[in-house]
Amino acid sequence: MYPGGRFGYGSDWTQGRTSWTDDYPKGDRIFIGMLRRFTRLHVRGVEQPINPDNVNDPYYFPFMVVGLAQAWQLTDSQAATIREYLIRGGFLFCDSFFGDRNWDTFEASLKKVFPDRPIIDMRDDHPIFHVVFDLPEMTKVQIPNANSIGWGGRGGMRGTPRWRGVEDEHGRLVMLIAYNNDVMDGWQWADEPRYPGNLANLALRLGVNVAMYSMTH
Repeated sequence: MYPGGRFGYGSDWTQGRTSWTDDYPKGDRIFIGMLRRFTRLHVRGVEQPINPDNVNDPYYFPFMVVGLAQAWQLTDSQAATIREYLIRGGFLFCDSFFGDRNWDTFEASLKKVFPDRPIIDMRDDHPIFHVVFDLPEMTKVQIPNANSIGWGGRGGMRGTPRWRGVEDEHGRLVMLIAYNNDVMDGWQWADEPRYPGNLANLALRLGVNVAMYSMTH
């Protein structure tokens, strides 16, 4: 959960129906099913939104997902909570945003979390792309959102895919950023015939890798 962004349903971001719920809860539930199917993890059967104002909540979870990450507008205290969570071993997967202006908004909050850490471009040989499923050319792939592939919106891809990240002082990746990508749409629409099956499968395999990397590195 995060403050910022509106879908026109009210002003209290903690009650949902705002930007962080864009692919929630359907995408989360399909992803949970994939973790249960393809790993031996004991996975909780329901999704759990985390409020960054509750400073202890993140520590119950090895990784968190930020959907529609362009919209987050973190306060200084929320950014400090997330920074401490990541330093202590947590992981953040930021997804579902496109375009230079949206990147600038996203980066403004990211700089509150890590003002002195560079944002790196991921390489195909990084372990996160190979820890369970071997995804040898992941950085060259774009996972599209539903609108961009021809229903409910304009056709065509939007921007060049950028797979980026942030590392801690020991070189451990603590954040994966799927920019000009919409991995969670691949989860949410995995059972929709109009969404390309190969990309939905790739999105789900990547999610499994993210979960396993976050708990083994």
